[in-house]
Amino acid sequence: MKKKQKGLRRVCAWALAAAMILGGGITLPDTALTAEAEETVITGVNYAPGGTATASNVEADTDFTADNAIDGDSTTSESRWGTDYDGSASAERWLKVDLGTERTFNRVVVVWERTNITGFAIETSNTGSDDDWTAVYTKPDNADIESTTSEIELDSPVSAQYVRLRVYGYR
Repeated sequence: MKKKQKGLRRVCAWALAAAMILGGGITLPDTALTAEAEETVITGVNYAPGGTATASNVEADTDFTADNAIDGDSTTSESRWGTDYDGSASAERWLKVDLGTERTFNRVVVVWERTNITGFAIETSNTGSDDDWTAVYTKPDNADIESTTSEIELDSPVSAQYVRLRVYGYR
């Protein structure tokens, strides 16, 4: 059990940053729409570092807090969010980012520590309350993610003040 517990901590330790919404892992680039072509232009602005982050769970006795996930640093393993193992590989975890103001974006980047994530969703809200979330992306299968970086292009731009990474499957 101890090996599985350590493995899950590492699996649930999401580093969110780079050019992302959630700092070392999630990026919500600034987007603009051109009227003529109706094309989305991504400018690469990372909204996450200017926001605040909260999480459903934090790994005990570590500095892997929610705010570390949005500090803009995806180059170090110490700059991440981590969760504790509670005995279930299907226990849902979430990381919520308040962007401070409503932002419009069409891309989210999540940088993971490992590739054993089998289910996750990106959700948005303008209130951040528990019952007011809209899924803008849901991982389409139960396979492990293929890379430690998930670059998600949304079908169309969304506007929201809150973005939540909800992880519900890992091994």
